[in-house]
Amino acid sequence: MTRIAIFYDGNFILHSSNYYCYIHDIKKRIALGGLQKYFISKVAEIIEEPEKYIKISQSHYFRGRLNAFDASTRGNQLYNDRVFDDILMSEGIQTHYLPLRNVSGKKEESGTTVGLSVEAIQVVERHLADVVLFVVSDADFLPLIRKMREYDVYTIVAGWDFEYVNDDGTKVTTRTSQDLRNTADYSIMLTEEIDEGLNNHDETIENIFI
Repeated sequence: MTRIAIFYDGNFILHSSNYYCYIHDIKKRIALGGLQKYFISKVAEIIEEPEKYIKISQSHYFRGRLNAFDASTRGNQLYNDRVFDDILMSEGIQTHYLPLRNVSGKKEESGTTVGLSVEAIQVVERHLADVVLFVVSDADFLPLIRKMREYDVYTIVAGWDFEYVNDDGTKVTTRTSQDLRNTADYSIMLTEEIDEGLNNHDETIENIFI
């Protein structure tokens, strides 16, 4: 049995989900359960093993989050956070929330890269996974991907590349670091995989969305 450990940069997932919900023609949000089933199918294809011999041993989701007081001042934020927690829990995804920090009067995320890296290294040191899949985009994760070379695991980076102009006329660009993609054993460009799958009415791809 091939065991997959998946590590999600939650902020990256949120931006990508917003893109598909508000910008892309599909106008739907990403369903993490469907995304995980896609990853099982894709890993089976990559390592040339039947899907029945592939399983997700663990999944970890990292993201900064507002404290209860700040969230209570933002409409339905507390309720929405709880609903999303229920979704993650139902899919067996472990949550790792970090407090947002005040930087020049703005709330900013801090510590995600370190937290995710520490957890990933612990997983491979304990021999809990054969394939480690990172859903990340930032080049800050490059030392982690390089560190994975010291262990007997197969590394995959999955990400999106897209850009659009928002309602304020500002160009918004999201890119997955090319260095990350080059350093991993394999990279999955979900932008291309999804568009091709939707055009071909691929059920596995269609089920990535709610």
